[in-house]
Amino acid sequence: MKSVHNWFILGIALLLVVTGCVRGDTVEEPGALSERELSSLSNTREVNHRDLVVNDQMVLYEEQMRTYVEGLRPSLSDLGKSLSNGDQERALAIAGELQDDATHVRLFVEPEPFAGFIDIHQTFLVSIESLIEALQTESPNEQEQLHYENATLSADLLSREFTAVVKKYGLKPQRQTNVER
Repeated sequence: MKSVHNWFILGIALLLVVTGCVRGDTVEEPGALSERELSSLSNTREVNHRDLVVNDQMVLYEEQMRTYVEGLRPSLSDLGKSLSNGDQERALAIAGELQDDATHVRLFVEPEPFAGFIDIHQTFLVSIESLIEALQTESPNEQEQLHYENATLSADLLSREFTAVVKKYGLKPQRQTNVER
């Protein structure tokens, strides 16, 4: 009977050693959050912001894109008014400015959290270029309105994606602005 009792105690001791529950300590990755620290963060954004190493390039890109995205809505509104009024010359000038700005934005260095953002921007640029082509034809046509609507939808998507990335990674703007409508 004593031998069964010894085997039983030895089995439990071995089980405790194998499962690592002797002292309740677990091996953690250096720099990893403990459960207490993790639970103190209120949301995913704070966790992502803590884990994300924000560098100067990311801050610069965020500021440049915020300024650009904020300027799209008023320019597109003016463009829409010009198209509605039949002022092709003014519409062409605004579309040209939007194209120049969009081409300039393509030169920005895109940091990792914004990877793929420029692909959405390309859709906007193509829509503006198509609108310019339609405006340069001799007579007004329905394609102008179609390309304008595509550009507007692309700008909305661009704004939403930008806002989502900024929120997801907890990038805090240096100045308070309103990106969404």
